[in-house]
Amino acid sequence: MDELNQRINSSLKDNILSGLTVGQGIANVICGLFGSSLISIIPISALVGIMFIVVISTFEWSAFGLLTRIPKSDALIIIVVSVVTVFTNLAISVAIGTIFSALVFAWNKEKKIIATTTFEEKGIKVYKLEGPLFFGAAKDFSDSLE
Repeated sequence: MDELNQRINSSLKDNILSGLTVGQGIANVICGLFGSSLISIIPISALVGIMFIVVISTFEWSAFGLLTRIPKSDALIIIVVSVVTVFTNLAISVAIGTIFSALVFAWNKEKKIIATTTFEEKGIKVYKLEGPLFFGAAKDFSDSLE
């Protein structure tokens, strides 16, 4: 047990941020257990105002300036996730953004498979593939074998 305490203490001393994070976590637990009755006194409109300030402060506003310089698919993902977050919640928008990004990735990688055919001795046909080979590229791959 002493060795575990020494490891915890040394890691907290090494990085002041981790100590602050642990302190914040403990404060969150204490507030969650004992502070819920105090939080219920605060008007909902004040909590909404605080959330708006948090959103304005933490949103990456510079991402909108990049919309003209990044691929159109990435710009569309940023816009879709931002709009979905406003009308639903963050968890749903992250899920939709992840699914949309995976589909865009599969669409882009599907187009980039290149197959070259050579013949060796005894009429053996050799295929050399360049690019990722996965389920999205199966149709192009089978077409290149014909």
